[in-house]
Amino acid sequence: MTSQHSWFRGPELRSIVFDAPTPSTWIVLKRVNEHEHRKDPDHSAISYASVKYLCKKHGDTNKIAFVKIYKQLPHLGTESDDYTTRAKQARAWTPPELVAYKTLTDKQSKVTPRLLEYREEEQDSSALIPAGFLVSFVWEQVPGVQLGDSLGAKVFWDMSPDQRHNIREVFKNKTIRETETIGFRPLFSGPSHLVWDSASGNLFMVGFRQWIEVKPTPWSEAKSYWFDLAKPPKKVNWSEWGNEPDTSNWKF
Repeated sequence: MTSQHSWFRGPELRSIVFDAPTPSTWIVLKRVNEHEHRKDPDHSAISYASVKYLCKKHGDTNKIAFVKIYKQLPHLGTESDDYTTRAKQARAWTPPELVAYKTLTDKQSKVTPRLLEYREEEQDSSALIPAGFLVSFVWEQVPGVQLGDSLGAKVFWDMSPDQRHNIREVFKNKTIRETETIGFRPLFSGPSHLVWDSASGNLFMVGFRQWIEVKPTPWSEAKSYWFDLAKPPKKVNWSEWGNEPDTSNWKF
């Protein structure tokens, strides 16, 4: 969930340095958001916070990217426990978001942001979780315009019918096909996960903080509906219509 207070206090972060795969420094432009995920002590899941920054690369101001930092937190109610007790919660963990971007990049996806740098390390002895995980990574900001937000695809539906048709064709024949082939889709599908670059004619899928593993399936207009690229006249009852509903009176 969105963090109600910051777990990343202290002097404002101005730059972030990575050593691999090549040394690089990223200048912080702004803090975008924070999230926290905390569980009770008897829960098997881990507790953590994350912060996301918009950055530019030092020495190459045209390269804009996002930097994400994840750090382990104490479970709920254990913040005041002694050092030894808190240290017992420490564990190694790779955020699913990093798993997604690394896999998509390793498999040379052309429709998702590229992972540029990453680092996995341990927190120091003064941290709330001594030796707990501390993971940082950078992925590129793709060019183009986001097709919508959590309220719907307003940007998409304000476009001309020809533009919408072109976007839908790229979505059908390239974007959704490639991401399904690699095996990833955002957990909550929607237009906020699509970025259209009219200059290149590419439609990017973004936002993999939460995702599900998928396999390629035959094309269905249901996939357009999930991302608000098609509008049925009424709410679709998928159990009644199956995977391929009658779309003769849909808006495209």
